[in-house]
Amino acid sequence: MRAESYPPADIIFSSPMKRCQETAAIIYPTHKKEGIYVIPDLRETDFGDFEGKNFEELKNHLDYQCWINSNGEITTAGQESRKEVQRRVISAFRQCVEIIIEKQAKTAAFILHGGTIMTIMDYFIKPKHDFYHWQVKNGSGYRIKIEEKDWLSGREYLIPDQKL
Repeated sequence: MRAESYPPADIIFSSPMKRCQETAAIIYPTHKKEGIYVIPDLRETDFGDFEGKNFEELKNHLDYQCWINSNGEITTAGQESRKEVQRRVISAFRQCVEIIIEKQAKTAAFILHGGTIMTIMDYFIKPKHDFYHWQVKNGSGYRIKIEEKDWLSGREYLIPDQKL
């Protein structure tokens, strides 16, 4: 997608990873002056010893196979478990929603990693889908709605509006 084809946003949130911050600055250049909220806990999963390696390099690694077969729950090489990632990301997303509500923003954009997006969507969208249902290609994502009154009353959920 071209930068001008992304939806406008009052507030921008980004993972602390350089690639996300640079992408946010390209897509939303006017926000460079106003600031982009860099949220450390919206970072991608810590893959531990597997970081920076591809499937071909790991396919015969027993610890990797154990981790994959456990759906990310058994960690043996210093990586985060799926539950650890979920706790971190969901807490950070809730903080972002609080900022959106506090600033009375009508729109917000999140420049995140695929695993982070899937974690948020998997947790807050009802009815449930398979975790990987929410997988997106680089440069794409979802447009969602949050009903402020429901969120503030403890009914935290997202309404998927469209895939970008």
